[in-house]
Amino acid sequence: GPDDGDLGENGAGKNTAAYQFIYNKVNDTEKWIFNTMTTSTSLDEIAKYIHVDSYIDYWLTFEVAMNQEPNNPGSVYMYYDPSDGLLHAGPIWDFDYGTFRYDFNDSGLYYNKSTHFIIANSLWYCKLLQNTAFQNRVIERWAIIKPLLENMAETIPTLISYLTISADYNWTMWNYQLEEIGLDEANKSFSTVANTVYSNTKSRINDLNTLITNKSYK
Repeated sequence: GPDDGDLGENGAGKNTAAYQFIYNKVNDTEKWIFNTMTTSTSLDEIAKYIHVDSYIDYWLTFEVAMNQEPNNPGSVYMYYDPSDGLLHAGPIWDFDYGTFRYDFNDSGLYYNKSTHFIIANSLWYCKLLQNTAFQNRVIERWAIIKPLLENMAETIPTLISYLTISADYNWTMWNYQLEEIGLDEANKSFSTVANTVYSNTKSRINDLNTLITNKSYK
């Protein structure tokens, strides 16, 4: 498929066959998801349009990190793989100051993170996560991914210790950037903030386990 460089000056490349192909692929998939797919559509049918596991893993990545970017999709990506003829979700992008923070709700725009998914109503997920087969596949993927996430979380204290000296230098040099965007982390130590990431990550994994098990897609 085409990338940005193929579009040429002022988007002239939009007339190319490559661009039209990928445009139609995305458009046709979106129309099918919103106009044809139902809550009872089979996973095999969905898998004719998208690489199901990549869309589940992409969604779970943002949910675990508590990253709300897909609600404001300026950095949401997918790609077409000619080897299977499907759209794949990713790569993930734009994990900044709202990441791993329970307290960040963007002036009250978002749900309490301890009792809700964050992006279940964004992009194509507002339809996909209402489909029974897709929900069941989420449960299957979560059973595989959850222990990996738990192991990942337990590496954080070791990394905190390893990075402390470098972080102190970094914090001293770049602290003003945090102050400029108004984060209360600007007045906290690296250790305090990093340990908050650790505890928030563990809490979020537990919360997601409950939400996924209960199919609380609202």
